[in-house]
Amino acid sequence: MDVFEGLQVQTIIYLCTFVVRIAADVVLFIMNRKRNITKIAFMFIQYSYLAHMNFFKMVFMDVAFFSTRTIFHGVRLANLKFWAFVTMIFVTYDFCQIIWIACTKDSLLEKQESA
Repeated sequence: MDVFEGLQVQTIIYLCTFVVRIAADVVLFIMNRKRNITKIAFMFIQYSYLAHMNFFKMVFMDVAFFSTRTIFHGVRLANLKFWAFVTMIFVTYDFCQIIWIACTKDSLLEKQESA
């Protein structure tokens, strides 16, 4: 049994919340095009992001180390290697999004102060 197999439940929940977060992005895009956001859509978007970030915080350290180990050292574990690789891509995407939000937050605040 590989170490990544022990994290399957957490990883599956994290990947499911990623799918829900993508659905929330689609809802946000549609509501933004209409220039009208309903209270239910707002709550769905807000809570899907909160749930996703909570599971991200719970999973990212284990995934960062153990999925890398599974990818490089897993012998005859093609299925687990695939899911470890997919999970690593999603975790990397979340890290990039966090960095992007942190970098653009300061520039948005400067624009608001100068206006």
